[in-house]
Amino acid sequence: MYTFKYRRYINRNPFFVAIKHCVGHEYDAKNGVMNVFTKGGGIRTIRAWKECELKLGEDFGTFIKETAEREAGQPLKVKS
Repeated sequence: MYTFKYRRYINRNPFFVAIKHCVGHEYDAKNGVMNVFTKGGGIRTIRAWKECELKLGEDFGTFIKETAEREAGQPLKVKS
């Protein structure tokens, strides 16, 4: 799991909104929204995504690596 952080830069808001316990996210270009999927089957939809800035931390990289290893059935080597 990872934390999905975003803010609306159109409002010049200095603070990011954090959505914790994420298991995935997907941009819906047709509707211009970002769907964020959370542990337990929750879905949060962020409207007007083009007005937002995204910030993903180290936990996202770890999540992707662990997911890929699980799907491949073996450890992956990551270049530094």
